[in-house]
Amino acid sequence: MEDFLSEGECNDIISMAETQGLEPSRTIGENDLDVLKRSLLQDPSTVFRSLDTNEDGELDLVEVNK
Repeated sequence: MEDFLSEGECNDIISMAETQGLEPSRTIGENDLDVLKRSLLQDPSTVFRSLDTNEDGELDLVEVNK
């Protein structure tokens, strides 16, 4: 459906998302894709431990965004 939301409504949604700490997602470059492929072949707990840099047993926003 074309023009489902007006430009103003889109801007409002973007502003609300930004206040919640959301930001545009990054695209995966070729180097990142190789790292992702290798990590998917690993045991999930190994991947989790590698992302949990502060070793608190939880993934926070900063750890997930790296």
